[in-house]
Amino acid sequence: MIMILLKIFLQKSHNYKMEYNNMRDINQWPYNGEDGMSANFRAGNNLWIETNLESYWNQLECLPPIRQNNTVFMVGECYTHRESDGASCYAAFIEYDGRYFGKINALKDFDYNKYIQEIIKQFDL
Repeated sequence: MIMILLKIFLQKSHNYKMEYNNMRDINQWPYNGEDGMSANFRAGNNLWIETNLESYWNQLECLPPIRQNNTVFMVGECYTHRESDGASCYAAFIEYDGRYFGKINALKDFDYNKYIQEIIKQFDL
């Protein structure tokens, strides 16, 4: 009887590990383009990623934004904290000239005009 219970326990444990290993990383974005946001942030690149209307709206509607101004917002859930100064970092999204962009940025650096200038420079708009 003990051997049967042990066998069942080990099988369930194995199944749990398989399910756990097949789960996606919660810090990887499930929408077009945003996986590059995470990669840029981890690499220390302060670059915007072009995304699409669907991703923009999915992120806008998933939680109330923590910051919003005009066509730019930050998703209401903190992504991580910046190692250099401990600043809370959020996914920022913006619509500019009919195109959609995103990056992970510190809450304290939220600035619509600065974001527009960065996008114009980075994408030669």
